Amino acid sequence: MASSDTQTAANRFRFLAEAAAWRYRNQGLIVHRSVRNQLMRDPVYREILALSDFPPHGLVLELGCGRGLLLSLLVCASNLGMLPGGRSGKHRWVGIEGNGELAETARLALANEAEIMTGDLRLETLPTCRLVLMLDILLRLQPAEQEALLERAVQALEPGGLIVLRETDAGPGWRQAVISLTQKAHGLLNRECRRPLYPRSAVAWTKQLESLSLAVVAKPLPAPFAKTLFVARKAVD
Repeated sequence: MASSDTQTAANRFRFLAEAAAWRYRNQGLIVHRSVRNQLMRDPVYREILALSDFPPHGLVLELGCGRGLLLSLLVCASNLGMLPGGRSGKHRWVGIEGNGELAETARLALANEAEIMTGDLRLETLPTCRLVLMLDILLRLQPAEQEALLERAVQALEPGGLIVLRETDAGPGWRQAVISLTQKAHGLLNRECRRPLYPRSAVAWTKQLESLSLAVVAKPLPAPFAKTLFVARKAVD
């Protein structure tokens, strides 16, 4: 049986997810339901909302923000004083997305509460920020591009800032089979089945982040996602 604290946290998250999804209601029932289902089912959103060291202020930048689901969730939490630590009203929210259609969906949902830019992550100048968010983005870039984007993200971070990264764990074993199936399904749904992907193992991602002088904590997400959440902190000068 779940403890009262666990149940309370689950209820709080459900309330925020419903509020975030409601922002998409004017874009049609299919979009609204798709957003709601993704927010409810993907554990990464709960994990990010539970970050104990979520920055109390400053610019929060999501690279590859897609339809803006995570930003929508965070904006709702901020507006209601439900960010970790009860923080609200001191953040600036910015997303960069390469797909113009997805970026427009995000703009419509977030109105004037977040800045959504359309641009190539490999080329865009990244603003100075306290937190960089990247969910399932790096594996779509070639290895040299992955490393270059991470370096630019670290350069954009203020001292003590965080990079929160979720990536597929391409380590050995049964997880790789799950990854392969997931990638094929995603490619078919997004008409990208011919586009190669470049995943790395969780160990390799950790080493790459540590090579940039970041202190890294890695947390595997529940099956069948075969993904790992990395929280990497930049040292304070």
